[in-house]
Amino acid sequence: KCSYCTYPFLGGSRIRSREPKKVVDEIEELSLRYGISSFFFADTVFNIPIQQATEICKEILRRRLRVKWGAYMDLKYADEAFLLLAHQAGCSRFMFSPDGYSKGALRGLNKPLKQVEIDNHIKMFLQQRQFEKAYAVYHFLINSPGETVGGLFQTLNKYLRLKYILKKSKRGDVYINWIRIEPATEVF
Repeated sequence: KCSYCTYPFLGGSRIRSREPKKVVDEIEELSLRYGISSFFFADTVFNIPIQQATEICKEILRRRLRVKWGAYMDLKYADEAFLLLAHQAGCSRFMFSPDGYSKGALRGLNKPLKQVEIDNHIKMFLQQRQFEKAYAVYHFLINSPGETVGGLFQTLNKYLRLKYILKKSKRGDVYINWIRIEPATEVF
């Protein structure tokens, strides 16, 4: 439902998921037969629906697969319990796209997040000792609908502070980009 998102136009607005055991069957085959030990889920958002993602993680753990993987994840469904489960199942690269940071940008992007939720998530990820070997990437956009000059400075301040913390700790990175206006989106 993000105002700039082309995925509903390109792939439809229904979630089409596969049985978790079949997903892990493929991971297991690639791992055991071909020696591939690193994966990236190219889903637009791995942890939606959360039950699907949880079952995949549990199945990887049940089979005791020694794989490392990464995925794009929605902050709204990435609570501490799920992130710990994913990390135990081999997720070592977490990609988050709150996209907006200021109140105006979040509203203009149709992101169901608040600044405090983003801050708390980042704080949890950085302070949780079990994530010390995980790598987190956060993406923010500038020039979003509803963004004000004050909001832009909030976003840039968050970006610079987070960039410093993540680089210094070698636990991740943060990127800032501009919004793309594509046909068949609300912002278009």
